[in-house]
Amino acid sequence: NGEAVISIRSLIGNIQILIPYEVEVQLNHSIIVGSVTIFQEKEHRIVNETVVYKSGEYDQAEQKVKIITAGLTGKLEVKRV
Repeated sequence: NGEAVISIRSLIGNIQILIPYEVEVQLNHSIIVGSVTIFQEKEHRIVNETVVYKSGEYDQAEQKVKIITAGLTGKLEVKRV
């Protein structure tokens, strides 16, 4: 219970994060060149941007995770399991 914070740094390569259905998520993803897919949304190509995502019930949830990622190039994929 509470908020867990995960920080991931990557130079080159793909990152896949699996989130349980009962856990709410906040994501801050910064990358120079790459793409991001969050849950069932379509893939977005990004260049020198920061993507911020927060699930709907994040603020009120008992179980939540905050994920901070930074990278040079690659793909980020966040899925529910």
